[in-house]
Amino acid sequence: MKECHFSNRFIAFPEVTTEAVFSLDDDIGTLSVDEIEFAYQTWRENPERLVGFLPRSDMHNESNGIYVYNSESSKNMSIIVTGAAFYHKGFYFQYYGILYHNFLPILMRNCILAVKNCEDIAMNFLISTLTGKCPLKVMLRKKFGCPDCSTNGISIWATRQIVQRLECFDKFPAWISEKSFIFSSFRYDSLPYRYSSFTPLDDSFRQVGTL
Repeated sequence: MKECHFSNRFIAFPEVTTEAVFSLDDDIGTLSVDEIEFAYQTWRENPERLVGFLPRSDMHNESNGIYVYNSESSKNMSIIVTGAAFYHKGFYFQYYGILYHNFLPILMRNCILAVKNCEDIAMNFLISTLTGKCPLKVMLRKKFGCPDCSTNGISIWATRQIVQRLECFDKFPAWISEKSFIFSSFRYDSLPYRYSSFTPLDDSFRQVGTL
C-alpha cells in the first residue's frame, strides 16, 4: 500500500478485531461522544446496514437514463457519506472491505482511483446490492464544522468534490441500475433530542449537535 488510495479506507486490516468499523474523515471535527455512541447503538440494531450522519441521494432521469448526484441534505436519501459512518467489518461471513476490493468491477474502482473520490458511493452500492436495504441516517445534524479548513485547504463542501462525484455518476451507470440505491426518509433520533419534555432515567445522548 505504497500509494494513498481513497479505497484503502475499506481494506479489511487483520488488526481490526471489532465487528464495527467507524469511518471518519479528518475534516469532521464537531461530532460529540453522544452522537457517536448513538450512531453505534443504532448500528448494533442494524449491523448489516451503513449507519451515518451525512445523507445524500441519487436521482434517475427515466427519459434519458442519466443519474444525477444530489449533494444537498434532504428528507429522502439513498446514500450515507462514509466520512462519518459505521459499517460491519464482515457480514454474511464476508468482509465488506474484501468484497469492495474484489466484488466491485475493476473499471469502477479505476474510476474511483482516477477521480480520487466516490469510494463511499461505491460502498453504498455494494451494501445495498448485497442486503437489499437502504442505509440509515442518525440525528438531524446537516453540517459539520471543519476547524482547520481555512488553513489546510480541506473541505467536504468543496465545489471540486461535487464535480468529481458528478463525474462518477456519469460513468457508474455502466454497472449500477435504477434499483442499486434504495431510498428512505427514515431517521433515527434519541428521545431527549426529539422530545424536549422527555426525561430519561440517565443522561444518555444529551450532548447532541445542533443543525
